[in-house]
Amino acid sequence: MKRVAVVLALGLAAGCSSQNNGGGPSKSAGETSTPSMQHISHAGETPGYYEYNRDGKTYVTGYASTASTVREGNLSASNWVEKPNFGADGQTVVFEDDGKGLAQKLEKEYQAEHKK
Repeated sequence: MKRVAVVLALGLAAGCSSQNNGGGPSKSAGETSTPSMQHISHAGETPGYYEYNRDGKTYVTGYASTASTVREGNLSASNWVEKPNFGADGQTVVFEDDGKGLAQKLEKEYQAEHKK
């Protein structure tokens, strides 16, 4: 039983430390990516589109749980792609990134919602 617990603990530790190390799409000039050490579990959660304004920036997330953490001020709990002057009024827009195309999907949805 002790062996199973050790294997499980090692597996969880490995899963918590995984990051996208440059394997994703290239970034535009001025665009920054903020990797985090923590990842929110979206297991069983349906993807969506959520916007929240905080500290002069618009945060766009793909999951309600991430939107909730933004409202609570816990911005380190997810990976982000920040795009200065991207908003209709020149504000910075910050997109949740999962390393699997979520940021690009949210960017397209944002542009559809905020046609210039």
